Amino acid sequence: MTRVLVVDDEATARAYMSRFLKLLGLEPAMAADVSAGLEAAVREQPRLMFVDWCLSGGGSGLELVRNLRAEPRTKHIPVVMMSSVKKTDEDELVALLAGADRFFIKHELSFGADEGRTLKSHLAALILLGAQRASQGEDPLKKILQVGDLRLDPARAVVSVAGRPVNLNRKEF
Repeated sequence: MTRVLVVDDEATARAYMSRFLKLLGLEPAMAADVSAGLEAAVREQPRLMFVDWCLSGGGSGLELVRNLRAEPRTKHIPVVMMSSVKKTDEDELVALLAGADRFFIKHELSFGADEGRTLKSHLAALILLGAQRASQGEDPLKKILQVGDLRLDPARAVVSVAGRPVNLNRKEF
């Protein structure tokens, strides 16, 4: 099962994410602050991380993402930055510049009208990205990545599921 680490200081948010990830067929692991998150990332080597923007107890989610990117044992792990409220239009850009791979408002992390298919595709693509980062000596633009029905062609910037193209803008890809 694919292990996903969630770093959030709110117990109710961790409980929600645990249930949510299990419903997506993922194996959740939890941490409540920056130091525990970094330690768990090094120890667990998750295939994906969700990090809350605002963490109490010594540091922010942005700091954790910067630490993950600076640490050789965790720099390959894809990170989704989460926030309860998008405060400004620049928040997503700040998260991406800190090293996050995606930015979601927490209420967007739900199944929605398509029963979670779009979100599952996004997360699968991020997991593929992490696998690509972890592999050494391979040119990521020359390798077509595939997990199940999801196919990612970095050279052509094309994503498809079960042979059907998925329309993503440049940032989403």
